[in-house]
Amino acid sequence: MSILIVSGCVEVTTTSISIEKNLPKKIEKILQENSIDKENLIQLFSNGKDTYYIVYETNKRIDDIPGYSYTFDSEVTINISDGEETDKISRYIFKLTSNINYKTINLKLNGNPAAFDVVTHY
Repeated sequence: MSILIVSGCVEVTTTSISIEKNLPKKIEKILQENSIDKENLIQLFSNGKDTYYIVYETNKRIDDIPGYSYTFDSEVTINISDGEETDKISRYIFKLTSNINYKTINLKLNGNPAAFDVVTHY
Protein backbone atom coordinates (compact mmCIF):
# COMPACT_ATOMS: atom_id res chain seq x y z
CA MET A 1 0.00 0.00 0.00
CA SER A 2 2.87 2.41 0.75
CA ILE A 3 4.20 1.98 -2.79
CA LEU A 4 0.97 3.32 -4.23
CA ILE A 5 1.04 6.36 -1.98
CA VAL A 6 4.65 7.25 -2.85
CA SER A 7 4.16 6.72 -6.57
CA GLY A 8 1.12 8.98 -6.52
CA CYS A 9 3.28 11.87 -5.27
CA VAL A 10 5.75 11.72 -8.15
CA GLU A 11 5.18 14.48 -10.68
CA VAL A 12 5.46 13.32 -14.26
CA THR A 13 7.47 15.57 -16.54
CA THR A 14 6.33 15.80 -20.12
CA THR A 15 8.74 17.41 -22.54
CA SER A 16 8.81 16.96 -26.30
CA ILE A 17 10.30 18.60 -29.36
CA SER A 18 8.93 18.52 -32.88
CA ILE A 19 9.60 19.97 -36.32
CA GLU A 20 6.88 22.38 -37.43
CA LYS A 21 5.96 23.60 -40.89
CA ASN A 22 4.53 26.94 -39.77
CA LEU A 23 4.82 29.40 -36.92
CA PRO A 24 1.92 30.90 -35.00
CA LYS A 25 0.75 34.13 -36.67
CA LYS A 26 1.87 36.18 -33.67
CA ILE A 27 5.49 35.00 -34.05
CA GLU A 28 5.39 35.37 -37.83
CA LYS A 29 4.32 38.99 -37.36
CA ILE A 30 7.21 39.60 -34.94
CA LEU A 31 9.66 38.16 -37.49
CA GLN A 32 8.28 40.36 -40.27
CA GLU A 33 8.45 43.50 -38.15
CA ASN A 34 11.98 42.78 -36.92
CA SER A 35 13.69 41.07 -39.83
CA ILE A 36 17.40 40.44 -39.40
CA ASP A 37 19.63 39.83 -42.40
CA LYS A 38 22.15 37.32 -41.13
CA GLU A 39 23.13 33.80 -42.11
CA ASN A 40 22.75 31.06 -39.51
CA LEU A 41 20.33 33.04 -37.36
CA ILE A 42 18.88 31.22 -34.33
CA GLN A 43 15.95 32.77 -32.51
CA LEU A 44 14.03 31.59 -29.45
CA PHE A 45 10.40 32.53 -28.80
CA SER A 46 8.75 31.78 -25.48
CA ASN A 47 5.15 32.23 -24.39
CA GLY A 48 6.36 32.37 -20.78
CA LYS A 49 4.64 29.13 -19.88
CA ASP A 50 5.06 25.83 -21.65
CA THR A 51 5.76 26.44 -25.34
CA TYR A 52 9.01 27.49 -26.96
CA TYR A 53 9.76 27.92 -30.66
CA ILE A 54 13.27 27.79 -32.03
CA VAL A 55 13.64 29.32 -35.49
CA TYR A 56 16.91 28.44 -37.19
CA GLU A 57 17.66 30.05 -40.55
CA THR A 58 20.69 28.41 -42.10
CA ASN A 59 22.25 27.30 -45.35
CA LYS A 60 22.93 23.87 -43.83
CA ARG A 61 20.69 20.81 -43.99
CA ILE A 62 18.96 19.54 -40.89
CA ASP A 63 17.50 16.07 -41.23
CA ASP A 64 16.77 15.16 -37.62
CA ILE A 65 14.71 16.47 -34.75
CA PRO A 66 17.07 18.12 -32.23
CA GLY A 67 18.03 16.14 -29.18
CA TYR A 68 17.40 17.55 -25.75
CA SER A 69 18.10 16.85 -22.12
CA TYR A 70 16.67 18.51 -19.05
CA THR A 71 17.13 18.70 -15.34
CA PHE A 72 14.42 18.96 -12.76
CA ASP A 73 15.62 22.41 -11.74
CA SER A 74 14.17 24.18 -14.78
CA GLU A 75 17.06 23.84 -17.24
CA VAL A 76 16.98 22.28 -20.70
CA THR A 77 19.72 21.83 -23.30
CA ILE A 78 18.80 21.53 -26.97
CA ASN A 79 21.31 20.07 -29.44
CA ILE A 80 20.76 20.84 -33.11
CA SER A 81 22.82 18.77 -35.53
CA ASP A 82 23.23 20.33 -38.94
CA GLY A 83 24.89 18.87 -41.97
CA GLU A 84 26.12 19.82 -45.40
CA GLU A 85 25.86 23.32 -46.78
CA THR A 86 23.22 24.02 -49.42
CA ASP A 87 22.78 26.74 -52.02
CA LYS A 88 19.95 28.50 -50.19
CA ILE A 89 18.97 29.52 -46.69
CA SER A 90 16.14 27.48 -45.21
CA ARG A 91 14.03 28.11 -42.13
CA TYR A 92 13.72 25.28 -39.63
CA ILE A 93 11.09 25.54 -36.92
CA PHE A 94 11.30 23.45 -33.77
CA LYS A 95 8.60 23.47 -31.11
CA LEU A 96 9.50 22.54 -27.55
CA THR A 97 6.59 21.88 -25.21
CA SER A 98 6.83 20.98 -21.56
CA ASN A 99 4.95 21.11 -18.32
CA ILE A 100 8.11 22.68 -16.86
CA ASN A 101 8.59 26.43 -17.14
CA TYR A 102 12.28 26.41 -18.10
CA LYS A 103 14.33 29.25 -16.63
CA THR A 104 17.43 28.34 -18.62
CA ILE A 105 17.49 27.08 -22.19
CA ASN A 106 20.94 26.09 -23.40
CA LEU A 107 21.75 25.60 -27.05
CA LYS A 108 24.32 23.37 -28.72
CA LEU A 109 25.12 23.13 -32.42
CA ASN A 110 26.66 19.79 -33.31
CA GLY A 111 27.47 19.28 -29.64
CA ASN A 112 29.24 22.65 -29.23
CA PRO A 113 27.84 25.40 -26.98
CA ALA A 114 26.07 28.14 -28.94
CA ALA A 115 23.90 31.15 -28.19
CA PHE A 116 20.54 32.34 -29.44
CA ASP A 117 20.88 35.48 -31.57
CA VAL A 118 17.49 36.76 -30.45
CA VAL A 119 15.22 35.75 -27.53
CA THR A 120 11.63 37.02 -27.60
CA HIS A 121 8.65 36.63 -25.30
CA TYR A 122 5.42 36.55 -27.28
